[in-house]
Amino acid sequence: MKTPDQHHIKIKGLESIMGALEGDYSSVSKAQKTLNWLSTLRKQFGQIEEDIASDISFIRQHYSESRVEVSGLFGRSSRLEAQQRARITQERNSALMPYVSLKMQVARRVDQIEAALLDLQSFITTEHERGLTSQIVQDAATGRVDSDRHAPTFEGFCTNCGTSVNEADSFCRACGSNLQGEA
Repeated sequence: MKTPDQHHIKIKGLESIMGALEGDYSSVSKAQKTLNWLSTLRKQFGQIEEDIASDISFIRQHYSESRVEVSGLFGRSSRLEAQQRARITQERNSALMPYVSLKMQVARRVDQIEAALLDLQSFITTEHERGLTSQIVQDAATGRVDSDRHAPTFEGFCTNCGTSVNEADSFCRACGSNLQGEA
């Protein structure tokens, strides 16, 4: 189990990287690099989400066991038992509060990353389509038209790392994930 401060330090570190990655739309290659970094950040924030959820579960379990112990000490309808249960519930809520706050902070960052990933993917797709259209127009102007040459092979993105993938790719060039049925 990590303390809220340990989670906070990790989140701040990732946020500083995130801040340095403002979406660079000056070229497809720069956008692709930003997309890959953001995909990595998304995975790291996902790990923090899992860690925080585990810590929350641990805290709940701990305080649940404490409540059971109180029941065993005082019997069922004791006024003292009710006071102890209320105290334990209050302690549990106080212990959970920083974790719940961190969970919401991470969720906001994940939403921002996912929005940025969609923007970058859209930019890359648009630029790719523009490039194909431009080449077709140039070839038509020079009299070189080859329909097979201009058949679009771009299909989408790797669902694991966000790298653009082609129709012919069986595995992602960046992370090696199997792309069958993904494109």
